[in-house]
Amino acid sequence: MASTVIIYFVIVCLASVLSTFLSIYGLLRFRHAPGGRFYIIVTALSALFTFAYALEIYSVTYEAMRFWLRIEYLALPLLPVFILLMAVEYCGYKVRLWMCGFLLIIPVVTIVMQNTNELHYLYYTSMGVLVNNPFSVVYLQHGPFYLLHTFFFYSCVFISIMLLLNQLRTLVKPFRKQTYLMIVGLFVPSIGGLLNAADIGPESIDLVPIFMSLSFVFHALALTSLRMFDVAPIARDVVFESIEQGVLVLNANDIIIDYNKSFTRLCLNIPASIIGDPITDVLQKHDNLIAAVKKGEECDVSLQIKEQLAYFHVHFSPIYSKNNSHAGTVITFLNITERVAMEETLKHLARTDGLTQMYNRTYFMEEAEYTLSLPLSSSVQASLILFDIDFFKQVNDTYGHDTGDQVLTSIARITKKHLRTTDIAGRYGGEEFVLCLPGTSKAEAVNIANRLRLAIADHKIISETAPIQVTSSFGIAHMLLDFHSDPAAELREGIKKADLALYEAKREGRNCVRAYQPSLPQQAAAHK
Repeated sequence: MASTVIIYFVIVCLASVLSTFLSIYGLLRFRHAPGGRFYIIVTALSALFTFAYALEIYSVTYEAMRFWLRIEYLALPLLPVFILLMAVEYCGYKVRLWMCGFLLIIPVVTIVMQNTNELHYLYYTSMGVLVNNPFSVVYLQHGPFYLLHTFFFYSCVFISIMLLLNQLRTLVKPFRKQTYLMIVGLFVPSIGGLLNAADIGPESIDLVPIFMSLSFVFHALALTSLRMFDVAPIARDVVFESIEQGVLVLNANDIIIDYNKSFTRLCLNIPASIIGDPITDVLQKHDNLIAAVKKGEECDVSLQIKEQLAYFHVHFSPIYSKNNSHAGTVITFLNITERVAMEETLKHLARTDGLTQMYNRTYFMEEAEYTLSLPLSSSVQASLILFDIDFFKQVNDTYGHDTGDQVLTSIARITKKHLRTTDIAGRYGGEEFVLCLPGTSKAEAVNIANRLRLAIADHKIISETAPIQVTSSFGIAHMLLDFHSDPAAELREGIKKADLALYEAKREGRNCVRAYQPSLPQQAAAHK
């Protein structure tokens, strides 16, 4: 008899010691991890419950057994609540205060009903000491409130298991092992309860505390070998899956070992399952992206996707093992197509005249200077044309500024139609326009200017009052450049010469073309 008592006593005490150890370990190591705080409470309550049950077994009088039974029920009704809360938080859901309060209603009622059972016998219909065993144990006949407590206990455990099983669908293998151990740890005490209900085992001995000791072995295994709470699945499921960037995880051999849903939404025409495939095989249709991955440097990449050009910012984060050897790479893909489009829009606005949609003066000068500075095999020629609208002030005064703007946009459209692909055009200011014609002789520039002049003169601009026709005057400057030329200086000098030629065209009656000659007056007057 004594040896039997000692065996059961030692087994349950070991469960209590293990629960205490795990509670302290959790407090020191992972109290801030998802589910960690509730795990600490669960193990502390289990330690109290199993310790009190061990002393109940060791007691020989009914009074002592009843005392330790009351101590057990300070912890037992609360266990399912904190098991459920642990599972809820571990799975990534936020635990609300009202949720805790609601779940604690039945446990508090259970504690009160159990401790006041002698007044109503609704929790235990009868109680006594059973002496026909290897040792004396308390005999309990279960009442309706005990059945309510049992239903609540297993409902909480069942819901916890369902939450964890549901999470398994979205977890990768390293995290599945952790969750499997949690589920097994929750199943094991339930087996003890089912054995009790089926009257399998020693008569009147509660097997739940003993099976609970086995469940903590699984928790201990998860904590020590797999670090159950240190790398919480919430970090993968909520953060990894919800971030905007597509994420690709490679091992040291550039084999894909993980990726998130955002990566599959990048429209890269990748296979449905790519884990275990080389990155070069998965991205074989995108040569520039493969080149970027091989280079391993942060960059922007353009890709042709569904007949549209998309832009991605690619970032690389190396993964190192404990001995600082390269273990893999995390690659993030951020779709920056909208940002690139916005930048292009801003660039367009910065370099384009808003009314005529031609280059503004500043950007024209930059483009013309760049064109003139291209590497020269020997010497190269270019021509500049400066022209404006004759009597434009009268147009504004007679028809209004809206009509004047209409005239400017019409002249801009006509000019663009007469340009070659290599020519550069811009609005120089007011009603003045400027053209840079690379590789164009003076004679060719005169012909181009005359064709443009006739097109403008022949064009009728429909205004609100009556059709309007305007004329233009043109000044041309020809340039010869070689290796020693300064493109910026040559351009400024060419603009001055074209302006002098334009003044000469104005002086000779307007609606004509004049090329710069050294004999022209060296000071241009106002010719508008």
